[in-house]
Amino acid sequence: MPAARKPPLSRARATRLSGVGAFQTLLRNGARRDGRYMQLIFVPAASLPGRAGFIVGAKAMPRAVDRNRLKRKLRELLRAFRPRVNALDVVFRVRQALPRQAIDAAADEARVLLVAVLASP
Repeated sequence: MPAARKPPLSRARATRLSGVGAFQTLLRNGARRDGRYMQLIFVPAASLPGRAGFIVGAKAMPRAVDRNRLKRKLRELLRAFRPRVNALDVVFRVRQALPRQAIDAAADEARVLLVAVLASP
């Protein structure tokens, strides 16, 4: 009987930053860009494609539906910039309490931070 083959990782899974060690390394060694609501932490990717992670704490956004909505918007943002962001490992972190009405503003701010990072040499 042949050995069971693992299915290949999906593209989405291959671009996901996972594991405590990966986050700690990036948080310790990454460069930072700060906005009012969001912080973008980034390092050059060790291997292509680059990976992305999100830190959205329950203290900053108590409702899970709001946290998930913000993460969905951030994933959509990364997909839009995916060809250019492949060279980076990035983490988006919510810096302060974020009211439900400011989710769109935080996503727009994340876009501005990402554009600034991609524009810098």
